[in-house]
Amino acid sequence: MIKRLDPITDESLLRTAFEWDAKYPSWFKQSSTVFGANDVNVFLDRLRDCILIGIFDSELVGLLILKQVIPHHFEADLCAKRGTDLNVLTKGVYQVIRDFLKMGMQEGFCLVAEKNLAIRKLCGNMGMTHDGCCVFKGTYRNRVIKWMRYSIKPEAVQIEQAA
Repeated sequence: MIKRLDPITDESLLRTAFEWDAKYPSWFKQSSTVFGANDVNVFLDRLRDCILIGIFDSELVGLLILKQVIPHHFEADLCAKRGTDLNVLTKGVYQVIRDFLKMGMQEGFCLVAEKNLAIRKLCGNMGMTHDGCCVFKGTYRNRVIKWMRYSIKPEAVQIEQAA
């Protein structure tokens, strides 16, 4: 089940999502601080201008954060509880992608650390592809992090439906 969350009334759920990173390996925790401080208040402030979608499987197991960067183009970030069934996350995010494309989204994209094979697989399962763009930003264990840009556009969905 997916549900739109409010940054004020659902603050306790957002705090829960922030705490998920604490249970991940050190390389993940280090890479997740590249685009923002590892501080719950900074995290909550960043969410005030975003569209927040909770993914539930009897409890909150995923948080999809969408930010419109230019009209009809959305950057996405996914927080997930460690050990969550990948199929539950895939179904939830896939539904959001389809809904946004129906409402006129021209592109959805995310940056994924090259080392994060699970999220790269999740992106592929939802029809997102690595579009060739990469960003080198931040480090973990004295290695530069390569961020791969995955995206989806309406044409990809039309091709998928025709097949």
